[in-house]
Amino acid sequence: MKGSILDLIPIVIILFALAVVSIFGYLFVDEFSRMDAINDTIFGEYLDQTKVTLSVFDGAVLFLTFMIIVGTVIAAFFVRTHPIFFIIGLMLSVILIFVSAMITNLFMYFVESPQLADAANHMPTMVLIMQNMPMIILVTIIFVFIALYVKRRGEGNLGAV
Repeated sequence: MKGSILDLIPIVIILFALAVVSIFGYLFVDEFSRMDAINDTIFGEYLDQTKVTLSVFDGAVLFLTFMIIVGTVIAAFFVRTHPIFFIIGLMLSVILIFVSAMITNLFMYFVESPQLADAANHMPTMVLIMQNMPMIILVTIIFVFIALYVKRRGEGNLGAV
């Protein structure tokens, strides 16, 4: 992380991939656990534990999202930036919000399908984060801009003049 608006692009992609993989993982485990031949074995107990683990992971994604955002804002404070880059950052921000809205729509299209709806209902935090991704990105962009451009001369560059 370099502490710029560009750091938010991988954040959006990683959160999307994490959400999709988690929901498909839950769907996979749920389908296996419904088989009668598997439920009678020790493997059925492992599948139940895997479901619990995925549910706990759903809550951990909220913490992960928050920590990634805080790390990006802190890193942005330590970057020396010329004010001329504000315009470029603003244009990139608009594009990033637009892309995150498209990714949110894509995710919601998949989640609302009948095949994935049950698995998505077991991951409410993940779905909530993905539903509000453009707003989360907007708030993060505001904090990054504040950290980048609202500091006195000499602050945020680890003591360099």
